[in-house]
Amino acid sequence: MKANRLSIFAFLALTVLSLASCKKDEPTNSKDTVLTTGFYVLNQGAMGTNKASLDCFDYLSGTYTNNVFDKSVTLGLGDTGNDAKIYGGKLYITVNGSNLVEVADASTAKHLASITINSCRYINFYNGKVYVTSYNGFNKGYVSEIDTTSLTVTRKCTVGVCPEEMAFVGTNMYVANMGDYDHGYSNKLSVIDMTTFTENKQIDVALNMSKVRPTGDGKLLINSYGNFYDVFGSLIVFDPVTETVVKSFNIPVLGMDVYNGKCYCFTQEYDESWNTTYNFYTIDLATYALGGSPITDGTEKEMQNPSNIAIDSRNGNFYICDAADYVTPGTVTCYSPEGKKQWRKTAGDIPYAITFK
Repeated sequence: MKANRLSIFAFLALTVLSLASCKKDEPTNSKDTVLTTGFYVLNQGAMGTNKASLDCFDYLSGTYTNNVFDKSVTLGLGDTGNDAKIYGGKLYITVNGSNLVEVADASTAKHLASITINSCRYINFYNGKVYVTSYNGFNKGYVSEIDTTSLTVTRKCTVGVCPEEMAFVGTNMYVANMGDYDHGYSNKLSVIDMTTFTENKQIDVALNMSKVRPTGDGKLLINSYGNFYDVFGSLIVFDPVTETVVKSFNIPVLGMDVYNGKCYCFTQEYDESWNTTYNFYTIDLATYALGGSPITDGTEKEMQNPSNIAIDSRNGNFYICDAADYVTPGTVTCYSPEGKKQWRKTAGDIPYAITFK
């Protein structure tokens, strides 16, 4: 028996993206970052080590650069990076262990502000505002609203226990509440009315939810970790209109992303001797057909511990972060839309979130 566990140009520019985004070279160390088009990689760093870091890959030069976050910040990025996203020319980074949302210039990675939010987790954007989920000890968590000009928290909305990712459908925000082992895993999906920024209801959906992605047709993909005992992990399709689960896949999804009507995902499972197995899948979101790995050259076998997957919607290339042994630097691997390995770069400790510029 297997058990499981958890945690956007003109034609010329698109041509450059397709050709340069997979140029092979070695990582370098940063002096001054000027990123025109490419992506950032947030390395979590092991909890308590203060080793969160930021890398970037420049599509125009084909260069992967380590440690690009503003060097004038004495203590660096902080302890345990969790999420990173770009919005309105700014890069927002949640640093969970330091209880900070770090804000940097999206082109230069220069520090702009630090916003204190307790146990901040994930980031999303709606109608010109930034939203961040955060834990509140073992009590209910909340979602903070950040003004993008003043870079201050303007409102908070209380949700369920240990809120994780969120997504928007219409004028509602849907927040996955995970709960915790000591006090019980939650099966509640919070629904926030964005016109009033209040939680209208909590819907019973699935146990121990974390990741939430829009499918593109008004529904949501949500992963459930189960309870690691007799309720196993799954990936569900949730319809916000009927407030029902319309499809459930019996696969314990650890990481996923959505592109061009498909979900790319991978699972983490253990056998009876606690040997880890990772399996990759694609899901057709029109037919809900479960397919094989998006990687077609077999190189997923070279990875130790995949931690996340991200797809660049501009060219279809996808990237897989590998945490390696969680102690030494991990890697980021680029795959073509056809699933062929293009390059692999050495990242920081526990590479996790990728955001495209």
